[in-house]
Amino acid sequence: MSRFQVTIFKFQCPTNPASITMIDGIFTKKVRTFRSALQSKELLNNFKKTPQTMRKLTALLVFLTFSTYLFCQSIRYHCIEDFDVCSLENLAVTLDKIKFTPSVIRYDATTTVLLEAFAQGSPSRLALNVGGILSDLNDAGINGDKVAGDNIFTLRYPIKAIATALSPSDAYRRFVGFMEVYEGGIKTSQYNVFAQVRTAEMPNVTTTTKDVGVQATEVLVNIVANNSKTIDYTAIAKRFYLYYDNRFDFLNFIHSPGYVGNRFHATVSTSVGGTGLTPVDNSTFYGSSNGKLKGFNAFPVPNFYDPVNTGFIHEFGHQWINFSNDAPLADGIPHWPYSNIGYGVMGISIGGRGGAGGSFSKIFTAAAGGYNLTSVVSNETPKFNDWELYYMGLISKSEIKSNAVVFKDQITIPGNGFFANSAFTEYSIDNLIAKFGNRTPSSAVSQKKFKVATIIVSDSLLTPDEIAYFHFMTLRAESKVQLPSRDGLINPIGNPFFLATGGRGSLDVQLSSPTVGIKNLYQDLSISAYPNPFQTNLALALQVNESDEVQLNIWDMLGRRIWSDTYGLQSGDNLLNINTEHFPSGAYHVVISGSKYFGSAKVVK
Repeated sequence: MSRFQVTIFKFQCPTNPASITMIDGIFTKKVRTFRSALQSKELLNNFKKTPQTMRKLTALLVFLTFSTYLFCQSIRYHCIEDFDVCSLENLAVTLDKIKFTPSVIRYDATTTVLLEAFAQGSPSRLALNVGGILSDLNDAGINGDKVAGDNIFTLRYPIKAIATALSPSDAYRRFVGFMEVYEGGIKTSQYNVFAQVRTAEMPNVTTTTKDVGVQATEVLVNIVANNSKTIDYTAIAKRFYLYYDNRFDFLNFIHSPGYVGNRFHATVSTSVGGTGLTPVDNSTFYGSSNGKLKGFNAFPVPNFYDPVNTGFIHEFGHQWINFSNDAPLADGIPHWPYSNIGYGVMGISIGGRGGAGGSFSKIFTAAAGGYNLTSVVSNETPKFNDWELYYMGLISKSEIKSNAVVFKDQITIPGNGFFANSAFTEYSIDNLIAKFGNRTPSSAVSQKKFKVATIIVSDSLLTPDEIAYFHFMTLRAESKVQLPSRDGLINPIGNPFFLATGGRGSLDVQLSSPTVGIKNLYQDLSISAYPNPFQTNLALALQVNESDEVQLNIWDMLGRRIWSDTYGLQSGDNLLNINTEHFPSGAYHVVISGSKYFGSAKVVK
């Protein structure tokens, strides 16, 4: 029996800080490989004929779309679009990271690139499958492999084979092949491998050094910090705000090289009413204030980062959608339930409430006694539908064209064809308002333009090629025209945020106009640190004209907070003593901030 493999185009899931920890925990079951020889035309019929238990399981992988490349995705990595995983049950080997060095390939380079796969477990073989030709990676300390037996498998691959195959429709990310993982001689999983390519369109970009391990262009900041699953986004954000003022609505964190993980949105603050959102303001925890910072988007895999990609716009949408805990909309939280409003940027929740985001490209046409469902055929990425635009505050109640027509059954995959009215629950905008009140602020006065800061978190400072690539990609967020895009293994025409909102909303990614720095909002605080270098104790001498309560934070060069405490400064001379016995050797950034004073210093142990 052959393995049943399907293409699934997904967007992302967790939408607030509390749910970030659910990325690998929303689904805990492992999925058996589907073993059935199916013809594509018979797919839906065969699904209906499968046993009920299989249908419930496959319902978690809703909206199946065939393409030239067929693959499947395990529940283990249920939301990952570019690293799709075909897995057997009880997978013993996974990949934490797939990394190219250099991470951005020049279009005119003629040498080789180093491809590394970081394995958890003990694979019997790792091989790159390019058009059916397998090239083995080695962990023997040869041919570019740095250390034998460290579970980092290596292959040297010719750059020319990637660069010459690049086409405009690739959107600067060339699909290279599948990374196949074998256990005991059996292929148990495979991952898609993409290469980021700097083309002649991407000019050199001037960078400004902000600090040790911090450089910036006009549209991005590169911070050297802990670039792993244990990253502290609050620490990175606070470091960003050392150099920039409180003007930004959203932060984007892009990992380079990153790790295998889900992109996600986290809400920091909101005051929106009328949609089920609970007002919250956690902006001060991130270095912002007064609820200015609304949220952040994280991209653990740099290939996920393309502002023209639907997934990118989808994450912004999670600032508003969907938190309406009222039936039947509640069945789709944090996306939509299977319904006529499931076709748009936000999509549906796979398997029901709390599930990963999935595309549901269906048109509902009213017919006698029910609705006919047909598939949308388009080479463009979707736009926000009218319900989504209302939630975002971009249109009024009167501009919503239809009620939400929601399937009562949120488990079975709806196919094409006729469905009687009895299969649905209708929900109107008046139902929403009766439950949560009018949308506030209304579309007449709501915010339409959003200021976005882009932060590239890396193990070391980005190279000029990497800077040029990410600078160019970031500018795509401001586009007002369609551009080539990539969604996994398909290359649709992308609608950036401006077009996806019907010209109602826009993103501004410029950092430099003006960029005054948070220090200018306070009185400068001179910090004398001694001894410097220090060993077991560090003394900080301060002089202030007025008393102030301040917070002292000490960060290492990877963005980790090593020390934090609060002190009451008195007018005149102050001396703060810190026990530093437990500090590892290295350089540190001391930051003291209060309601009146701000100061920083570099120290070394």
